[in-house]
Amino acid sequence: MGPSFGLQSVRSGFGTVVLNQEIVVIGGNDGDFILNTVEKYNKSSGGWQRLESLNEGRDELAATVGRDGKIYAIGGFGGPDNTCLKSV
Repeated sequence: MGPSFGLQSVRSGFGTVVLNQEIVVIGGNDGDFILNTVEKYNKSSGGWQRLESLNEGRDELAATVGRDGKIYAIGGFGGPDNTCLKSV
């Protein structure tokens, strides 16, 4: 998918990290559904690009980049039962 010039969905409760000088927005909710989407802002193109989705939707999560360079989405609310999550 090519870049778009706005987030592909409205959202709140998302996690964010900066990776390779790009902003990455993870999960959250759109007012109706808990999202599993991940998008990054590419400053060279000035647009947003969809990345690989989370295994399950997460709202109100924490996010970080590990020493291994991978993004970790931690806890939050969601999953198949829409409960508090203890998974990463």
